[in-house]
Amino acid sequence: MRNVLVVTLSLAALLGAAHAHAQTQPRQDPDPQPTRRTDGARALEYFVARNRMALGSGTTKLDGFGGRMMWSLASTTAPLGSRAWLGGYVVHTPEDENDAAMWHYGVQTDLRVAREPLAGRVAPLVSLGVGAVRVAEPVRQLVPALKPMVELGPDGRMGEFAPRSAVVGRRELDTRTSLSVVPGVGARVRLVPGLDFRSDVRMLIDFRDRTTRNLEVSGGISVPV
Repeated sequence: MRNVLVVTLSLAALLGAAHAHAQTQPRQDPDPQPTRRTDGARALEYFVARNRMALGSGTTKLDGFGGRMMWSLASTTAPLGSRAWLGGYVVHTPEDENDAAMWHYGVQTDLRVAREPLAGRVAPLVSLGVGAVRVAEPVRQLVPALKPMVELGPDGRMGEFAPRSAVVGRRELDTRTSLSVVPGVGARVRLVPGLDFRSDVRMLIDFRDRTTRNLEVSGGISVPV
């Protein structure tokens, strides 16, 4: 977990430095009134999420929370920069009743579909994230064991112990980290100036031993910082 936080903070620092460098570069055709999704050049987002993860024991619902730090590309010369944002994200689902837990994290880009928010408040968007997913799933290994079987002889005396097969469960934690790609669609709704509500439906594509597609639904707030 500590490594995840270090990677996320380092990513945020690098993106912030790149954004600051881009602002110092001269622009031939500046946009005097860039359209932005919040009142600032960067936004911090908090959200809750529900994931339907395909695990070894079957599909499991995992509830968690996460955050994003996003930088506006409106002040750069990037194509569609006035509609685009770039940043990092991290999502964590603590252990559930099945003792399964998950982290997934990476970089993400958002692109607003329409030039202007619908009715001045609703901004549909598409997003794409690339990163990693770390899943810790309990598994039970079947271990052969020997049970003694007591036999009495004709004289009533105890005979030799005879082996009998038995199976016992031993709990192990299977932790795996793999590449993930997370496309999604969503919408942002302006509540008050400087405060948006954001909801997303994303598909967490996990490239483990086999490719699995896991649905994630999230909702939260976005504030300028």
